[in-house]
Amino acid sequence: MIDPFSQRRRNQRDGRSRRLLRMAASGLITGAAVAGLLEIGCHLWQLIQR
Repeated sequence: MIDPFSQRRRNQRDGRSRRLLRMAASGLITGAAVAGLLEIGCHLWQLIQR
């Protein structure tokens, strides 16, 4: 017999870890986008200064 309370607790922990994973993924995507924009900005700045 499975204890429904422990089952619910396990689901909560899975949801929390999944939320952390999603936050980490969005943070990585945001960081990559910012880095790409910075790189493009640096190239444009060099082109303008020439």
